Amino acid sequence: MYYLPELLRQKIGEVFNNLYSIEITDFSIEHPTHANFGNYSTNVAMIGAKLVKESPMEIAEKLAVKLKSLPITFDYNSAVYNVFSEVTVAGPGFVNFHFSLDWIKYVLSQTLGAKNCLNASSISTVYSNKVVMFEYTDPNPFKVFHIGHLMSNSIGEALSRLIEYQGAKVIRVNYQGDVGMHVAMSLWGLMKRMEEDKRSIADLRILSLAERMSYLGKAYALGATRFKEDADSSSEIKELNKYIYVVSQKRMVMDDQWTPKINFTSRIEDIDNKLMEKIDTLYKEGRSWSIEYFETLYKKLGTRFDSYFFESGVAEYGYQCVKDNIATGIFEESDGAIVFKGDKYGLHTRVFINSQDLPTYEAKDLGLAFIKYDKHPYDFSFVITANEINEYFKVVLKAMSLINPELSKKTTHLGHGMMKLTSGKMSSRTGKIIAGDELLNSVKEAVLGQIKIQNVVFGEHAQDITADKIAVASIKYSILQKNIGDDIVYDPEKSLELTGNTGPYILYTNARAASVLEKAGACRYSVDELFGMGFEVRDEEKAIVSLLGEFEEYALKAGSELSPHVLSGYLYSVCQKFNSYYSEVSISSEKDECIKSFRLHMTNCVTKVLSAGMYLLGIPIVDKM
Repeated sequence: MYYLPELLRQKIGEVFNNLYSIEITDFSIEHPTHANFGNYSTNVAMIGAKLVKESPMEIAEKLAVKLKSLPITFDYNSAVYNVFSEVTVAGPGFVNFHFSLDWIKYVLSQTLGAKNCLNASSISTVYSNKVVMFEYTDPNPFKVFHIGHLMSNSIGEALSRLIEYQGAKVIRVNYQGDVGMHVAMSLWGLMKRMEEDKRSIADLRILSLAERMSYLGKAYALGATRFKEDADSSSEIKELNKYIYVVSQKRMVMDDQWTPKINFTSRIEDIDNKLMEKIDTLYKEGRSWSIEYFETLYKKLGTRFDSYFFESGVAEYGYQCVKDNIATGIFEESDGAIVFKGDKYGLHTRVFINSQDLPTYEAKDLGLAFIKYDKHPYDFSFVITANEINEYFKVVLKAMSLINPELSKKTTHLGHGMMKLTSGKMSSRTGKIIAGDELLNSVKEAVLGQIKIQNVVFGEHAQDITADKIAVASIKYSILQKNIGDDIVYDPEKSLELTGNTGPYILYTNARAASVLEKAGACRYSVDELFGMGFEVRDEEKAIVSLLGEFEEYALKAGSELSPHVLSGYLYSVCQKFNSYYSEVSISSEKDECIKSFRLHMTNCVTKVLSAGMYLLGIPIVDKM
């Protein structure tokens, strides 16, 4: 389909240059807020008034006359038609463009002709034909996959699809922390709990995956609390952390044919072989359970990753990278640790190798950047995390810029807001945490309850699948309707409402349109046949079809601005207009076959656009509710 914003910009610039012999590019093209002002509007006359000695209204009038004589046209079935039926002027100097009925019909034909509206856009953007990496979700084995991970996953998957729509090759990666103090806290708590509960590893193996993960989550909460509150426990956990690096390295040697770069065993003064063996067993089991558990959630959320990276695999690389750059002056020794003096650059000073000679999160993230690029050479890389570590990433990226400026330029950190419930911010350290699957399952149960009340008839398997999809839509849409940096208070009841700006409302509108099409059957006339017929099209219908024709524009904008809420807002507008129209106008029972065919084609286009838009947001669609 023709991309009107670009065509308009070219035509307006050309006409202004013809009139005044001045090239002008710094003007906007927008959709007016009121239908009386047309479908597109430009402020070029007001911008141009600063360059020529005429008022904005005088310039606008001249432009309108010239634009009418040099219309933007489109070809269809070997005939040429005008895109706009009118070009008008409004104070204080806007030039407004109104779609022709022929263009409305053309939009229907192109939307219906597209298989699913999801072919990569032909409009060139900064991401077109580039390799773009998105790192997102990043849950930690041995800890619960919480609602914060749901937020990162929802944003990362939506951005991945939006950038793919622009013709980029997108690489999805997931970085998971399988070594570090959180693992030490978890395994320390696990050993304590197993001792108190008189449970062996064999006893835990027979539990369901959900039960095993719940046990691990509580073990982490115990370890984190005792680490903070008890000095002896804290010392034990710090010592345990050294063992974890040894057993993780051993696993990499055995499973991944890893060649060690650091002798972690030398960090332990008196090795307790029995403890080492116990940690080895618990570490392998807990890591395996966690990864299996995460995969069940990725499948439910509709996410698939191209590569997985683990802290155990980047720790040694990051450690060596820091060591190699002490001599360059990028890193400095301080109180037995190695630090990056961020205060030189208006940032925090942070430790990259601690006093126990182990790499910190900072060193690992530094090493990760190089490893990701080695495996998947990219043009752009985005790392999506909560914005509470924005300052942390500024330090890591600054250090990276001094080591490898080009890689740093390719890398962007996107910090999203926090997801909260009515009880406030969650904390996995206290155990007051909402697990991702727990939230999904609770919302699903609420959906099943609504289905029962409304007496909607499904097959048993279909009902379960539909409830899963609505639950995912409820949560994901609540996240994606907001600016990425905004905090979100998730209200399960409001998020399931079938009115208002919710995921289920979008799904319900699609199901309503699909039901109309199913009941009506085949259209009497095709869109091609309608082109040669004269019949009345209501203003509401023109408004709906015009909005449907803007799908590509909003999808591109959402990707280019890294703002999924731009697309979700557009889909909500489509639903509002269609539902308002549906409540007032007969579609399938219309007597005039031309009008009925037009309305059914329009309804079909609504389902296509909603399905395509929700796909780009990473949200499943349903045809029955």
